[in-house]
Amino acid sequence: GAIVRLNGRSFALRRRDAAEASAGSGGANVVRAPMPGTVVVVHKRVGDKVQRGETVVTIESMKLQMKLDAPRDGEIAEIAAREGEGFDKDAVLARLAAPAEG
Repeated sequence: GAIVRLNGRSFALRRRDAAEASAGSGGANVVRAPMPGTVVVVHKRVGDKVQRGETVVTIESMKLQMKLDAPRDGEIAEIAAREGEGFDKDAVLARLAAPAEG
């Protein structure tokens, strides 16, 4: 890992291996906040179908807006984010339904 200083704040970065980033990991079912901030827009609702890369939530952190996208194709099972609400780093803002076993 590495520590990055930006605008007087420190952020710890860590490397993710391919297995952790793959669709088989639990991380592929959630949309997490990469840093603390505030929810600007919630684009999806529970039950909505999404495709990988489709924007689920827009956040603002340090005056920068950032779109958080679906990690895979699926269906929204939970939206934990509310517009105007603050959150901490790594907070789960949305969760996809578990993939159907086939």
